[in-house]
Amino acid sequence: MGSRLRGNDKPESGTTESFNPHFPFLTFHLSFLIQQNKIMKTSSLKNKIVAVNKSDRKIRLVDKIEAHLGNGTLHRAIMVFVFNTQGDLLIQKRSSNKMLWPNFWDSTCATHPLDKESYEECGQRRLKEELGFTCPLKYLDKFHYQAKYKNIGSEKEICAILVGFYDGKIKPNKKEVSQTKWIDFEQLLKEIKSKPEQFVPWLKISLEKFLWQIKKERLKIIFQNLSRLAEPEIKKILAKDVSRETAKLLAYPISTGGKRLRPGMAILSCLAMGGKLENVIQPATGLEILHNYTLIVDDTIDHSLVRRGEPTSQKKYGHSISECLAVDYATSIFQSIENHP
Repeated sequence: MGSRLRGNDKPESGTTESFNPHFPFLTFHLSFLIQQNKIMKTSSLKNKIVAVNKSDRKIRLVDKIEAHLGNGTLHRAIMVFVFNTQGDLLIQKRSSNKMLWPNFWDSTCATHPLDKESYEECGQRRLKEELGFTCPLKYLDKFHYQAKYKNIGSEKEICAILVGFYDGKIKPNKKEVSQTKWIDFEQLLKEIKSKPEQFVPWLKISLEKFLWQIKKERLKIIFQNLSRLAEPEIKKILAKDVSRETAKLLAYPISTGGKRLRPGMAILSCLAMGGKLENVIQPATGLEILHNYTLIVDDTIDHSLVRRGEPTSQKKYGHSISECLAVDYATSIFQSIENHP
């Protein structure tokens, strides 16, 4: 006896069959319709943006074009500032296909969050769609503005500002972006002042309202990323000319944390004075190793048990090993500067 259903037979309890096997075409057709319905819903939602009240609370979804006609409907938006290691800002010239402000210079990107999409998710999605990359983004602040473009329409937005860091390749989407460039931040401010008619209103307003906050975040991003450049060099120098077991011991004290302020300051100062990264990375690494050397010595002398919330080398390995680690760190300092007198 087969398991095929016949006549008025009912499937046994627990069966996994959801469609009658006599109708494979019906099964396929229903699956196709379900899939098409999902695609249509997704496409429809992409043309909807979030209308909000003055407190940025959702009121309803509104058609994107409708929201920009006349004096506009207040809706949610974001703009993104992406900086590189040098502190330059990536800006884009909007496509000539844009309904509002075509061929105007903008921030890295600006767009509208989809329903239930966070500011950060929206920014990362749009970076990928417009510029071919994405990066972590940090929410900074938001502002309300309204601006009219000729007799065509208006922007009426509560716009969130996001800031990020990226040093890689860019692949602009020509349908969305006509041009991109990295620009010195101070130079951008000068150009906006001398040629304001070339820039979108939300960029000018955001820089007027939040210039200090953006500059502060820019410096923080640059500093954090410069500080991280020393990390692989630290590991390389500490592991040089020692056994794998010894390298593991040496890696422990410096792996427990630290903000890497010293290498960050050294690298930043060098670059600010026109120096090259390759000329400062080793001495900068040596500064961080020197700092950790003093911490190991201090913990060894004082018999300290905890440093940065973790057991000290003194506690973890004992007094003698801790002394040896300090000597190795001192030796590594000289190795880091041997080619940089």
